[in-house]
Amino acid sequence: EREEFPAETRVQELLSIGGQIYYETHFAPLLAMQGFVNEISFDLLTKDRQLLPVLATAVQRRSPSGTAIVNRITFFNVTDRRKYERELLTERKRAEEAALANAELAQQLQLDIGVRRQTEAQLREQVDLSAFAAHIAKQLIEQGNLTTMLRGCADIIMERLHAAHAAIWIFQEEDNMLELMASSGLYEDLDNSYARIALDRLKIGRIVVERQPRWTNEIAVNAL
Repeated sequence: EREEFPAETRVQELLSIGGQIYYETHFAPLLAMQGFVNEISFDLLTKDRQLLPVLATAVQRRSPSGTAIVNRITFFNVTDRRKYERELLTERKRAEEAALANAELAQQLQLDIGVRRQTEAQLREQVDLSAFAAHIAKQLIEQGNLTTMLRGCADIIMERLHAAHAAIWIFQEEDNMLELMASSGLYEDLDNSYARIALDRLKIGRIVVERQPRWTNEIAVNAL
């Protein structure tokens, strides 16, 4: 009630500490500059020292010369509105947290799927290699003739690795030469310029010396 406030009570004294600072630094200067202020949020201190959320609207009456005469400030109780705003903020925070959790879950699922695909690819590769090795072993066991045996191995390499050409040389220690024993695919003739290769010639010779495989995507340029 009006009677509960001494006549000399200033508006600032009714506000919280933060409200007092905002009143002095923003509200009062704005009111003095433009003559009105609309819907500024404050917390009023009640007589039992509780905070009451309000919106403040002010109009300044001035003399013809522009001198301020009186400031009329109206406070509107917005307790329900503030509660609603807090609930909205809470729900928004929950929605953001849920969205973040879903994004993290989706990322984890994507990683899991990637790992699973990689594992499946590795398993398929192992199965293919095992099948390839089994076919080669069967060929080596069942065929008695060396030439037939190696030609069968060359055919298996062609089929299982989807190659255009496969050739097999054996190393002859007595003359330090590689002798072509089997050729399958594009070139099947064993009597050609690559029938016997010295170890110091061509890439195939270096493979034998270095005992390291060589890979190329330009077979026409880097064949042998």
